[in-house]
Amino acid sequence: MPAPDTIVVSALPGDRRIAWLADGVLVRYALDAGRDAGGEATGQSGVRAGDIILGRVIRVHAGLAAAFVDIGDARAGFLMLHDGPARAEGGRRPGLAEGDRVLVQVFRAPEGSKGAKLSGRFRPDDQALALAAEAAAANTRPPAVLQRAPDAFVRALREGLHSGLARVVVDDLASAAAVRAACPELSDRIEIPLLGPPPFAALGINEQLEAALKPTLALPSGGALTISETPALVAVDVDAGATVAGDAAATALTVNLEAIAALKAALDLRALGGHIVIDAVPMRGKHDREHVLAELRAAFAAEALQTDIGGFTRFGLIELTRARVGPSLRQQLGRACDACGGSGIVLKPFVAAGDALRAAVAEARLSPGLAPVIAAPMPVIEALRRPMAAARAACEARLGRAIGLKEADALGPACFRIEAA
Repeated sequence: MPAPDTIVVSALPGDRRIAWLADGVLVRYALDAGRDAGGEATGQSGVRAGDIILGRVIRVHAGLAAAFVDIGDARAGFLMLHDGPARAEGGRRPGLAEGDRVLVQVFRAPEGSKGAKLSGRFRPDDQALALAAEAAAANTRPPAVLQRAPDAFVRALREGLHSGLARVVVDDLASAAAVRAACPELSDRIEIPLLGPPPFAALGINEQLEAALKPTLALPSGGALTISETPALVAVDVDAGATVAGDAAATALTVNLEAIAALKAALDLRALGGHIVIDAVPMRGKHDREHVLAELRAAFAAEALQTDIGGFTRFGLIELTRARVGPSLRQQLGRACDACGGSGIVLKPFVAAGDALRAAVAEARLSPGLAPVIAAPMPVIEALRRPMAAARAACEARLGRAIGLKEADALGPACFRIEAA
C-alpha cells in the first residue's frame, strides 16, 4: 500500500470515519461505530483486537485441535492448540483441559456469529504489556481483560502517523478535537476547510468507496479483476477482456501481471484476508508462471500482515493466505441484499444515517436559512432516532437548528434525500 500523504476524518458521536489518501487515491478506510438499530454490531465488539485477556477454557475440541475460551464476550474465543501459551521449561506447549486458566491476546475481534480468534503468543510490540498482564493474572479471576488495546479510532490514526503524512483534513472543530485527543502528534497537521463541500465529498472519497464496494476492478489494458468474498475464502478471477498484447501467451502474461499489480492495493482497501485463491488467465510457459509468482511475492514483500504465498496448484490456481484482523470493508458498511439473494450489497441503516446527517449539514451550510429534513426509509429513520441520536444532536448543535425526519419508504433501502422544512 502506498504511504498516505493525507488522512481525512469525519467524527460524529458513535460514527467516526477515517480515510487515507495517497496522491488523491483512497488506499484505506476505517469506520468506528457502535451498534445499529437492530442491535447488530457495526464496529468493534466489546472485545478488541490486541486485548490481553485472562480466559478460562470451556471446551477442548480434539478434532479441531483447538480450545474454546471464555473471554467475557457473548461468544467464546477460539484458540488453536499450537497457538497456546508455551511452558517455561523447554518451550513445549501444554495440553489444555476444561477449566484451565489461559493468558491470551485477541488476534482478530469477534465478527458476526464468530468469536474472537486468540493466540497465546503475543505480538512483539506488546511483550512488555504481556509481562505486566502475566503478573496481574496471579490474583485475577477469569475471564478478565488485563490490558486493553486502543479503540479502533485511536489505533487507526496512530497507524497512519509517519513522516510523509502532510495533512489531516477534518470536517469541523469537533472532528479536529477528536483527532487531537486520540493522537496529539497530528495536531500541527490538521486542516479545517472553511468553504466548499465536506472533505469526504470534495476529495472524491465517497465515489471511491462506492467503487470499492463493487466486485469488479478494471485493468489498464482492458482486462478485469473480480473479487468475491465468501465465508470460506476470497476468490479472485482474472479476465483478459479486450486485452491484446501480441500472441495468446503474451496477452495472458500481460493481464496477469496487471492483476498482480492491482491486487495488493485492492485487498488493502477492501480489508480482505484469509485464504485467497486467484484464477489467473491460463499460462502454459513455466517461465511466465515463475515471472507472475515473483511479482506476487514482490508485491507482498513489505506486507505488515502475515502473508504466505503457496504458488500454483495443479489446476493452475494461485493460492495465498493473509492474516485477517477484522471485518472487510463490505462487512463494515453493508449487508447482503435480500432482493438479489445476497449477491449484492446495501448500506447498513446506521451507515446510511451517518451519510444523511453529513449531507444535511452540508446542505444547511450552503443555504444558511435552510431547516433540513432527512427523508429516508423507516430503518434509516429508526437509526437516526435511536443509535444515531447522539450524532444527530451533535449535528443540530453545530447548525443551531433541528434536523427533521420524514419517512419515505419509496426511496428504497438505505437511500435518502435532503428536503427543506
